[in-house]
Amino acid sequence: MKRVIGIIGGMGSMGKWFQTFFESNGIKVLISDVATELTNIELSKKSDIVLISTPIKAALKITEEIGPHLNENQLLADVCSQKEDIVAMMNSKSKSSVLGIHPMFGPFSNSIAGHNIIFCEGKGDRHLSFLKSLFTENGAVVSEIAADEHDKHMAVAQSLTHIITITMGKTLKDLGLTPDKITSLSTPIFRINTDIIGRLFAQDLHLYSTLVGDNKYFKETLDLFLNNLSNASDVLCNDHENRVAYLEDIKSFFGDFCEHGLNESNQFLKTVVSQSNF
Repeated sequence: MKRVIGIIGGMGSMGKWFQTFFESNGIKVLISDVATELTNIELSKKSDIVLISTPIKAALKITEEIGPHLNENQLLADVCSQKEDIVAMMNSKSKSSVLGIHPMFGPFSNSIAGHNIIFCEGKGDRHLSFLKSLFTENGAVVSEIAADEHDKHMAVAQSLTHIITITMGKTLKDLGLTPDKITSLSTPIFRINTDIIGRLFAQDLHLYSTLVGDNKYFKETLDLFLNNLSNASDVLCNDHENRVAYLEDIKSFFGDFCEHGLNESNQFLKTVVSQSNF
């Protein structure tokens, strides 16, 4: 069966990425966006799979717009970073099958191979196995999780991660430590951390604001982190007797992954050092 995939928001960076990916696999792709002649509704009527590739607030409005025009033989999916609200909206507004998709990579990736893709099933199973096979055959790792559990995980994997990066950048700014100054006196691991700060601020700041501020589960995660930060400060900066015990307790939780993390990070540290311009 030859399928047509329609991408709403196809002129955006991730929309273009998925257009290239699908077309390289021999799949016909239709595109709609604010500047295209093809409208969202027209695209929806002509596509077997409709993929919404827009920010979450726009995705919710688009779902209301196109939902009534979809049928049971179609699949409505999205690639937003948060899932609970959009999956619920797609379920309620359309008769089609529904799937939340979260690609855990950005538009600068040359290949899908080795990357994680998360599926949050909504309802039905039309074209579901097709997409899963397409991704896995191209080397991606597909995981399945409920939409609310996905958002709880993203409160750590995205929201907490990004706020730490942003706060580190603000701290360097307040200390007057410019990247060229700090990296000339740094270890390779700190150089990577500085690169990550630069990487974040080189991209869409509206997106990062959303990833941090719009996750309903982030406040609870942040409160726990700030409590642990305070405890770590008390132990590691003051309590000489319990410093190593504190670290050993965390190490025991990570177990064998500690050695795996050491070996894997050594590989990319070697790359950073060999290619460094500093």
